Amino acid sequence: MSEFDDLRGLLDDDDDEFDDFSFDDVVVDDEFTYGQEIGAENEVEIQPAKPGPINQLIGSMTPQQRLFIAIMLFGNVAILSAGILLATGRIG
Repeated sequence: MSEFDDLRGLLDDDDDEFDDFSFDDVVVDDEFTYGQEIGAENEVEIQPAKPGPINQLIGSMTPQQRLFIAIMLFGNVAILSAGILLATGRIG
């Protein structure tokens, strides 16, 4: 228990060194201060990317069509995986 008493003793210290801390003391560069505005003269206007053919195809489908495609894709992956496992002799 003496180890815990030593640790509790560390918490009882009234160190005010953290109250006197300032980020301005850490900054080496005199031109930078925390909270300053960053100049916008070099900013580039961001434009959204145009949708590709896959996004256009999926975006034009109804939810039922997308569900059907997802089920077919899952079935294809399951059948191919089972076939590969059978062919390599991992299941038998």
